[in-house]
Amino acid sequence: MTVTEFLTEVRDQIGDEVTGYRWSNPDLLLYLNAGRRALWALHPEAFYVTEVVVGDYADLDANDDMDLVEHFLSPLMHFVCHRTLSEDSEDANQAALAASHFQLYVAEIGGG
Repeated sequence: MTVTEFLTEVRDQIGDEVTGYRWSNPDLLLYLNAGRRALWALHPEAFYVTEVVVGDYADLDANDDMDLVEHFLSPLMHFVCHRTLSEDSEDANQAALAASHFQLYVAEIGGG
């Protein structure tokens, strides 16, 4: 799966499918890479590693392939959805959806 395909799935989940998107690709990439860093700290085995990684690793951009084991794509999607929907948390429905996505993220990574 490519990063662009992943972001399309995120847009489907958050209802941001019409051109003139509410969330820009750079914003979604920011959240995607934040989620990858969180996963790296909790589950380094979630990543396909082809070389020794010391310290941090490079962020992904829209032209890259996802570097996660398939099992971890869903929790990462929930993390990104949570971060985007949290921007509109003054709306009770958006806040509830954000919280739901965060609960799914935690449950799917084995934290709850």
